[in-house]
Amino acid sequence: MSAEENKAIVRHFYEEVWNKGNYAVADALFALDGVRHDHATAGPNNPEIQKGAAAANLHLTVENIVAEGDWVAARWRIEGTHRQTGKQH
Repeated sequence: MSAEENKAIVRHFYEEVWNKGNYAVADALFALDGVRHDHATAGPNNPEIQKGAAAANLHLTVENIVAEGDWVAARWRIEGTHRQTGKQH
């Protein structure tokens, strides 16, 4: 795939899974045995992990996205509302 096609996949993932809750897209894009390779959250990265993260009811906006070959990097902003649960004292 071209760099532009890869960028489109990343944008599609954020919009559908994070912003619309269309978790079937995570099933289509992530392997069951996927592994994440970044410094903050290295470890498993499968569809269920993506669905769990996106279930936080946040809105993600892609600020910048760059690609070279099959590598894509995105800078994004997440917005949400903190809602306290449980008893208030």
